[in-house]
Amino acid sequence: MSGRLDATAAGRRFVRTAQFELTPSSSIVELTTNALQPRRRLFVRVVRPDGATPPHPVVVGDENVSPTTGYVLYPLDELELSLVPGARVYATASLTGSQVAYIAVREEG
Repeated sequence: MSGRLDATAAGRRFVRTAQFELTPSSSIVELTTNALQPRRRLFVRVVRPDGATPPHPVVVGDENVSPTTGYVLYPLDELELSLVPGARVYATASLTGSQVAYIAVREEG
């Protein structure tokens, strides 16, 4: 069987990805860097547990992000955000010792 498949990403101009690391010393990390601009949609996923049992949550939100003001994500949770131009998104986690949390970000514009 042979054939041809034409696929387009209608309405999408670009897709970019980045990975961020949260450590006990990185209190808040900005997820919307110059590498991820301009954008319309941002997908945030916690890709690796931090080693704690149970794992500590990662919290995503604005510059004042906290467990009470942000979106709480656990390993393998994913969050989709629709953003306005210039919006900034941050992440934080309550980590101690050698615990590390990794966040994958995919941006579509």
